[in-house]
Amino acid sequence: MDITYYNRKVYIFKFSYVIQVWDVHGEDPTKIVVLHSHVPFDFYADDAEDLGISYIVGLDDGERKRLFVVSRKGPIKDEGDYETKYLQAWDFDLENREWSEVSDLGNKTLFVGHSSTFWIEDTTGVIKGNCIYFTDDVVDVYRESEYGGGRDMGIYDLSDECFIRRHFTGKSRSHLTPPIWLQAFNQCKLSGVCVWFFVKRSME
Repeated sequence: MDITYYNRKVYIFKFSYVIQVWDVHGEDPTKIVVLHSHVPFDFYADDAEDLGISYIVGLDDGERKRLFVVSRKGPIKDEGDYETKYLQAWDFDLENREWSEVSDLGNKTLFVGHSSTFWIEDTTGVIKGNCIYFTDDVVDVYRESEYGGGRDMGIYDLSDECFIRRHFTGKSRSHLTPPIWLQAFNQCKLSGVCVWFFVKRSME
């Protein structure tokens, strides 16, 4: 499950592939209603290979308001080993309530992980556009593993559907807090500033 605040409302994407909305500024700020209960078949067609992780965030396209939903897929082996094999991106239009698969974010870059889901639009060339940066957040599995989380990280390029695994150098493994995204809001053109934060054990 993931949750985001967008367009003055709280949106929730549940494990059952249901989008809920919570109008915290409405007449009844305690009421949560189902916005949409159907996703495209391709979204869950490979559930046998699904890590069970999804993300949701709001995206503006001019006056068009939409939600961006990402499903993270990959096998989990009996010995607890796992690896993200595919990140599937979908666009949900809040006006016509229709889904469409996304293969081009333009200059936008999406950051997903256990700590936060957000996007930026970078014109400096420091951040690779049309990509999804992801951290290791298969919490239920890595907490029971020998070294903890922090291995399954990288960048997914939507242009050619390939992974970049060597972008992050070094190792930072932890059962409690593997690397996470820190987001700082400001008033510049970017929607947020991301920092790659490594949590090291005290002995390192």
